Amino acid sequence: MSSVEGLLKKEIRLPSPPAIAVRIVDLVKREDFSFKQLASVIEADPALVKTALEEPNFLLKVIPHVDGSPRICELVEYRLEEIALRGAWTGPAALSLTPHALAPVAELPILEIVSAIHIRADLNAGEHSATVWTNDLSHGYVEENSAYSS
Repeated sequence: MSSVEGLLKKEIRLPSPPAIAVRIVDLVKREDFSFKQLASVIEADPALVKTALEEPNFLLKVIPHVDGSPRICELVEYRLEEIALRGAWTGPAALSLTPHALAPVAELPILEIVSAIHIRADLNAGEHSATVWTNDLSHGYVEENSAYSS
């Protein structure tokens, strides 16, 4: 028996595709498919959420002068590492913006919460715990919502 015949007679076991890939394929086959549904499936995948959390994040640090004008502005990069993601899901959410003297985010014209990703993670920071509230105030988001008027 040649090596080719031997290979053809062997049972080939392929790994199963990831669950998210199966969900995406099933979704795009539906007649009522929408990109919003696709985004909900993708954004709630724990592996993708963990990857996104481990990507670099940025903060704008502004230290004011005595007259209140910005004196020192720094773009600070930080990374979350060794995250043990316990779960990720999409669902309804509320947003509460707190007034702050140096960052007037509470004055932003937020009219609607489009979507929310909820995560539960162990940040491996000892036995302490904390809640982190985040939101997407990216340039594109703010630009889109600034077109609304009341």
